[in-house]
Amino acid sequence: MKIGIAGTGAVGGYIGGILALANHEVVFLSRGTNLLRMQERGLKIKSSVDEEIIYKEFTHSLDTFSDVDLIILSVKSNDTLIMTKQLSHNISSSTPVLLMQNGVSNEEIAMKYFDPTRLYTAAVYLTSRMTEPGIIEMSGKPRLTIGSLDSGNIEEAKSLTHLFNKAGIQSKTSSNVMRAKWKKLLWNVTFNPLSAYAGVTVGQIINQPELREIAERALVEGMQIASHKGFYFQDELINQIFVGARKADNHYTSMLQDRLNGKQLEIESICGYFLKEATKRGVSIPVIQSLYNHLAT
Repeated sequence: MKIGIAGTGAVGGYIGGILALANHEVVFLSRGTNLLRMQERGLKIKSSVDEEIIYKEFTHSLDTFSDVDLIILSVKSNDTLIMTKQLSHNISSSTPVLLMQNGVSNEEIAMKYFDPTRLYTAAVYLTSRMTEPGIIEMSGKPRLTIGSLDSGNIEEAKSLTHLFNKAGIQSKTSSNVMRAKWKKLLWNVTFNPLSAYAGVTVGQIINQPELREIAERALVEGMQIASHKGFYFQDELINQIFVGARKADNHYTSMLQDRLNGKQLEIESICGYFLKEATKRGVSIPVIQSLYNHLAT
């Protein structure tokens, strides 16, 4: 299968690299120093036990995506609008598009440019970090929950799940994938903005009482907005998220990575989304508001 990776960061680079190692023809879209380094020396994926170097096509041109069998959209949420516009003009109208991004707003944008029957999305649980251009460090075991944005396409979603499982990435299919995406978004709003603001890892947030209290309050506010959107979670989710986060104690969240690397933060797709929904409903979410104010300036 020929697969186009639209966004070769910590997520897209890792996923595309594993698919390339599984003998798929993978084309990686990137730019700047990251692109130059990969063109020079390949994409290196490191773990605690080994490392692999992937030599495939690394490009800045979408022209090479015209004949792909699958697009994996993994750009930062800030770039979703422009990328979906460009992709809609460069790929076949029948090409399936799988979103692997933070937040739940990217799906709404993508549906404006692609037929929902070929749109899929994934809740991605992946502790990877691009330590320098062209080098990704991975820890733990990645997991994907995949589903179609068209409820009638469950079998097609299962075929994508099979693709990743066969490549060695633990995956499952969901008939209600947006609930899974919301659960991941609640994890993100708990840890991402606070880690970026305080400059700490997930484990440091959990271990420091003051930071943990802020994180828990952000999570409760997020759950309140989720319920207004029709996604109800029991209070036990709070404990589940913090217990599960122990597996990522040393993890630099994507937002912290971006801040350390001087990149634009995904503040709008995480905190900003909650604030817009809260404003619509006259709901107060002071912790998320405060984090947004600190990070958006």
